[in-house]
Amino acid sequence: MAESKTHSKSRQSGHGNRGQDTGPAVDQPREVASAPATITSTMGQAVRNAASTVGTHADDLTASAGSGLQNLAHTIRENAPHDGMLSEAAETVAGTLRQGGQYLEQEGLGGLMTDCAHLVRNNPLPALFLGIGLGYVIGRVLRS
Repeated sequence: MAESKTHSKSRQSGHGNRGQDTGPAVDQPREVASAPATITSTMGQAVRNAASTVGTHADDLTASAGSGLQNLAHTIRENAPHDGMLSEAAETVAGTLRQGGQYLEQEGLGGLMTDCAHLVRNNPLPALFLGIGLGYVIGRVLRS
């Protein structure tokens, strides 16, 4: 019987069962250690949700811009003269705006970015010169 009392005392003090949970004192450090992982996981999910929302809004804005271009094309067609060289120029501009608007509505921002990436890959030197020229123009505008 003395042996069972000793065994129960060692169990209560934690000496007899190493590696087993002995109560709240052991659980608390585990909870503290897992807190950064939980916070990181929560933050990652929040970032994914925000990126998804931004992507959706960007696609909506792109489609809206496409619709606006088509409306502008329609307005140009209605208000342009119907005879002469100015009529032909207005019709060309309106047609180009309409096509651009349809492209933006159908492809969205993702399609636009994919097409730009293909254009740069297929024409690297002109893309480089265009980038340098745009950088120069933006620098001049921001300087003044």
